[in-house]
Amino acid sequence: MNFSKNEELNLFNQVAEPSIQLGPSPQESFEQDYDLEVEWQDSHFEEVKHIFSHRKWHVRIIAGQVVDSKEYSDKEVVWLTPEEFELYPLAKPQQKDLARVFKKR
Repeated sequence: MNFSKNEELNLFNQVAEPSIQLGPSPQESFEQDYDLEVEWQDSHFEEVKHIFSHRKWHVRIIAGQVVDSKEYSDKEVVWLTPEEFELYPLAKPQQKDLARVFKKR
């Protein structure tokens, strides 16, 4: 195939299937995984896009406030205050997420 300079061959879009939800919502899944009750907010954030060499992520930020929690302990999960974020290395997609959340406040 020959493409003009203005055309682009994007194989990802050609083979990607539309996403469908097959299980609990992200909110329900979060509450179940961490044994929390959350009051979800109707905040709208811009979608974060991150492209790896072979995969494209579209990340949607959902805001909420924990209203009830049980004692959750897991060595690999650390709950942070906003001031503590700079103490931990974060991947670029998470850095973009945080920038959008704090910009909105």
